[in-house]
Amino acid sequence: DDTVGALADFDRAIALEPRGAAAWNYRGLARQRQGDLGGARADFEEALRLDPGFAMARSNLAELHRAAGDDAALLAELDELIHLE
Repeated sequence: DDTVGALADFDRAIALEPRGAAAWNYRGLARQRQGDLGGARADFEEALRLDPGFAMARSNLAELHRAAGDDAALLAELDELIHLE
């Protein structure tokens, strides 16, 4: 498991293309894997700010809310997922 190396790669990708929602999402997954849930949430939210229809980022954010026991936020994200076109 090379999460540290992956984080460095995603940091470089974001530096090169800060509007690339996928890099933010994948860095969020790497941060989540390291236990940095606040950083993961911020990255998923940035991915969604850049691309509100990015279902994978919304699903990842919903999973963070589920793991944290935040049912209201989980339901809000699931509702957004259901209504994506």
